[in-house]
Amino acid sequence: MIYERELKALTESKARYVVIGGIAANMYGYPGGTFDLDLIVDLSEQNLDKIISTIKELGYIPRVPVNLNDLKDVKKREFWQKEKNMKAFGLVNPNNLAEHIDLLIYHTLDFEKVYNDKRIIYAQGIEVPIVSLEDLLKLKKDANRSKDKDAIAFLERLKLRWKDE
Repeated sequence: MIYERELKALTESKARYVVIGGIAANMYGYPGGTFDLDLIVDLSEQNLDKIISTIKELGYIPRVPVNLNDLKDVKKREFWQKEKNMKAFGLVNPNNLAEHIDLLIYHTLDFEKVYNDKRIIYAQGIEVPIVSLEDLLKLKKDANRSKDKDAIAFLERLKLRWKDE
């Protein structure tokens, strides 16, 4: 499984996170490719301490020249969102530049709702929290990217199929 090491470490850290994006779509059966691990996380300082500690242990560093601990600073996150139009805090593994993690820092969903509505998928013996189908569709539609059109169509068909069952 792609990002097995990262998901196992995050789950073991007891951090509150939910997998979103392309990997979540893949877990719902969408065949499209993806290269990064997109996460929505509880932005509380206590949870971010767990996320940051785990990210550091895994060897990831920020894609932009900032201190990883700046992620805990609400004012800095607001500045990044307003002044830099940053929606996700990007991380990269310098030992394998193909490995990227994006932590959503600005979105239109309530984390508690997303967390409570998540689905649990067991993959390679790891309990992986993935975003609900409804919330994944909302995130994909809100992103309004042409590359998501096929995934949205697939997920909409899946939603209709589940509704009929």
